[in-house]
Amino acid sequence: MNEFEAQAIGLQIKTQRKRKHFTLDALAKEVELTPGYLSKVERGQNVPSLKNLQKICYALDITVNDLIKADQLPKDDTASFGDEQHSSPTDKNAVLFKKDQRFLIYNYNDVFKLESIFPSESKMKIDILTLSGNGDEYSSSKHRYDEVGIVISGKLEIRIENDVVYEVNPGEAILIHKNTEHTTRKLSEGISSSIWIKILDA
Repeated sequence: MNEFEAQAIGLQIKTQRKRKHFTLDALAKEVELTPGYLSKVERGQNVPSLKNLQKICYALDITVNDLIKADQLPKDDTASFGDEQHSSPTDKNAVLFKKDQRFLIYNYNDVFKLESIFPSESKMKIDILTLSGNGDEYSSSKHRYDEVGIVISGKLEIRIENDVVYEVNPGEAILIHKNTEHTTRKLSEGISSSIWIKILDA
């Protein structure tokens, strides 16, 4: 996450915090972080870890996707993302989203990369998690929605809050119920890629 991205994320956190009528002190207490730390995050002066970002989103009852803004949804044969436009075959019944059209949510030295397939305004919340570290790194999170993870490549360890551990292989899927704290770690060598589908309440 570069300086520009950190400032954009921080601004959205501040906007969502005020929309939820949280003071900085109240949010800091809720997520067990200091007001000073959160203030720097909101000003883009501090890049939050993925774990802290997830904690903030949980407290604000939003998804990490809500911290990303796009000008509009794809229309007709052109997908418009921010200042870029990508053309795809014209079809009123389908829209092709290419790999380079993903929205980057979080990237830590290319070890942890979380990307969204659809813009935040879309009803669809589907993310791609790419892990390429040595397996010592892990992601810890808790959400206010159910989510389904589908492993595409590599092997993941999913540890649930009650210490139940699942090994998820390519082609396998796991359903994690809302408000369940869980950690994700790569078990295999090379790159692990997984798709995460967020099941939001209507």
